[in-house]
Amino acid sequence: MASTNHESVGKFSMVNGINIHYNELSSNGTPLIFLHGVTSSSRTWEAVAKEFTDNYRVLTVDLRGHGKSENPGMGYSWEDDYAEDIAQFLNENTEEPAYLVGHSLGASVCGPVAVKSANRVKAIVMEDPPVFVHEKAPESLSIPPTHFLNMLAAKELGFDARVLAIMKYTECDYEAAVLRARNIEDMDKAVLIELLTGKTGYDPEVIFPKISCPALIYLGNPELGGVVDFEDRERLQTLIGQVTIIERDSVGHSIHSEDFQFFVSSLEEFLKSNE
Repeated sequence: MASTNHESVGKFSMVNGINIHYNELSSNGTPLIFLHGVTSSSRTWEAVAKEFTDNYRVLTVDLRGHGKSENPGMGYSWEDDYAEDIAQFLNENTEEPAYLVGHSLGASVCGPVAVKSANRVKAIVMEDPPVFVHEKAPESLSIPPTHFLNMLAAKELGFDARVLAIMKYTECDYEAAVLRARNIEDMDKAVLIELLTGKTGYDPEVIFPKISCPALIYLGNPELGGVVDFEDRERLQTLIGQVTIIERDSVGHSIHSEDFQFFVSSLEEFLKSNE
């Protein structure tokens, strides 16, 4: 756990033709890289990341089209675009294998990165990865397409109206809505337009068996917003060779914020066990 103060330094790295923004919270130790979910940004990881600055080189990354990273206007495939960015980012910015921690979209990105850059990835942590959603009927999803249509509509509003709309659509509190509104303001709308086509994902049956590093997967309760159905959990266990799965029935999609202390302590234990 972190016990000293570390100053976050914002930097940019040109990879895969995209100017990617990242925050470096600490500079010593094995790289520990955090990837956020869709419509979010590196801001989502601030509290968690600070807990690891004493022992790791902690980096929080804005994926293309999000946060302060470049908005290319197109090109948001999980495997060919986002994962290729991060694979090249590792080649350019790390000198030893890194731990990758991703939430939602970021979790899905971790898988192909571990395949593309196996020599650069020490272990991956996937928090509620939506890797099976493209197989599902829209009405069966815990986060349905209408959610992203609402976020797309909210992006076109003024900031104050956007905050109110987000509070209505997601039933979150004002503070959380302000953060989401800022993230959506920064986000390229093509992120959601391409996502809604259903063609941005990949086949986990092809990608996951190729993952050779240890993996930890957190799964939230589908009845509370978790995106991995109960019937798909055994698939994850069989698809990835070295995998540990942690199920949290008391929380939904965002385990790292809904169950902060547990997430931090269990992540710390996993990292130490794979040093």
